[in-house]
Amino acid sequence: MRRKYLALATATFMAEWQQDNVGWRYQEDDGSYTMNTWKWIGDKCYFFAADGYMLSNTVTLDGYTVDESGAWVQDIPKVERDWYIGED
Repeated sequence: MRRKYLALATATFMAEWQQDNVGWRYQEDDGSYTMNTWKWIGDKCYFFAADGYMLSNTVTLDGYTVDESGAWVQDIPKVERDWYIGED
């Protein structure tokens, strides 16, 4: 009796930082990009915007400061902001 085997080709990804002409993004193991959230990578926490790019040297929409490397600056208190999105 002859056995038949089916070989499947699958793309494999390893989570990693990627830089392009826009900035830095973090590609997850499944090939997707971290978007619209905070993520701990190593011993630092980074915020990624809706477009998947890491914010740096700014205050995030939720009021936390990130430095020039994009890492959350834990020693700076949260900035309280009054945000309004919509129509008057």
